Amino acid sequence: MGGKGITSYLTSVSGLGFDGYPTIHQDIDATPSIGGWLSYEYFFTEKFHSNIVFGYTDYGFADMERFILANDIINEDAILRGDYFYRHTYSIFNLMFEPFERMTIGLELDYGVKNLKINGYANDVYIDDDKERDAMRISFGLMFYI
Repeated sequence: MGGKGITSYLTSVSGLGFDGYPTIHQDIDATPSIGGWLSYEYFFTEKFHSNIVFGYTDYGFADMERFILANDIINEDAILRGDYFYRHTYSIFNLMFEPFERMTIGLELDYGVKNLKINGYANDVYIDDDKERDAMRISFGLMFYI
């Protein structure tokens, strides 16, 4: 899926869901983004199955006039001006067991890599930075369907 103004369908942008932003040209521009996921489910037996998922999200704000990052910890906001680009890739692998009808027990491994590029000003200090971080999570779940 790709296009302009559809960012909130692909990612939450830290819970803010920006589909548009103010530009340095005194205009509002729709955020260009692309992303999606591919998944496959395999049943080993009637009660035991597994899923594998691969996902990708990419969006950016070019020539933005302002982007406010709220920081509740130090009670100071950062105001970004310039370019801000975000890329996120992830994969998920899980194993699911259904001991009874309408009950599933699962174990899941999630792994993702986030890349953030900033080229511009943050609180009037010039920044040209490219950061990357990875994260891994193991989850356990018990679901009962009514």
